[in-house]
Amino acid sequence: MSAARLTPESAKSLLNSIDYILLDIDGVLWSGDHVFEGVPETLQWLRKQGKQVRFLSNNATMSRTTMAKKFIKRGLEGVTTSETYTSAYAAALQLKKYHQGGSVNENILVVGEQGLHDEIRAVLAAGFYTYGLELNNRKFVPNELSNAMKSGIVPPPTASASTEPLSIPNLKCTTVVAGLDLHLNMYKIAVAGLVLQQPNVRFVATNEDPQYPVGMDGVLVPGAGTGIAALSTVSGRSPDIVCGKPHLHMMKLLFERENIKDPRRCLMIGDRLSTDIAFGNGAGCQTMLVLTGCEGPKEVAAAQALGGEKQKILTPNYIADSLNALRLLASQAKL
Repeated sequence: MSAARLTPESAKSLLNSIDYILLDIDGVLWSGDHVFEGVPETLQWLRKQGKQVRFLSNNATMSRTTMAKKFIKRGLEGVTTSETYTSAYAAALQLKKYHQGGSVNENILVVGEQGLHDEIRAVLAAGFYTYGLELNNRKFVPNELSNAMKSGIVPPPTASASTEPLSIPNLKCTTVVAGLDLHLNMYKIAVAGLVLQQPNVRFVATNEDPQYPVGMDGVLVPGAGTGIAALSTVSGRSPDIVCGKPHLHMMKLLFERENIKDPRRCLMIGDRLSTDIAFGNGAGCQTMLVLTGCEGPKEVAAAQALGGEKQKILTPNYIADSLNALRLLASQAKL
């Protein structure tokens, strides 16, 4: 399998062969606060061509409602929550499956930002509480946690009527959900690790991105995978399920909700081989790498040198300079 540079003719042919454009966000639409050139025009143009545009992001730091507002703020009009699929939303729907018909007198320990809490609360029934923000500014003193399994040590959930500290079992956390946490600290890692060592506690990860790009220069900073690796290390267990790319949980959700029968009628566009491209290839979609984010020709060449299944899963069908290039090249094609 080889990656072809997009040309006017191949761009036109590609668009004629698909119904859905599946877009990663960070590194494809924008980097940090910078929206890439031509993105608003390209999104409008794709819709005018009759394409269904969906946005698939491993970003679990904000709810879909907040993300829709972010699109508007950045000049990308018309994006609705129903068109947006995030690892936070996928994780929340997974929790809903876990807890169907179960007790609602339970807590979910969330290692993540406010947006992940908001998405989970929006999906789950009233009576489920998320816990974790209470641990953001706690200082880690190991000896203080030595009796945490038996004595009231950790702060109670904010939603609780009580202000008395609780033991780990009395937190009643049935699941730990972990994503990118910009307030991650040793105390939170320790408490989550103790919860994960309890019987029958589930471990759900939003995504395992090792890093993500910020700013015009694409500087890479730690991603959700950093914190999840820490939780796995301290608890001695891996996540029971990973909801984000490249795992196919989110794609199965999209196919089900959009009633997509033929994956080849979908084009997955992303900036990272190990998440976006592997995600699209694994689901049977057509794939395109854009060179506005994490990876480029050097990484594609390395993937092609692997051979076998790894080469197949990591190699995109097409390479383009940017999302905007898809529109510009297709518009240049001869009729």
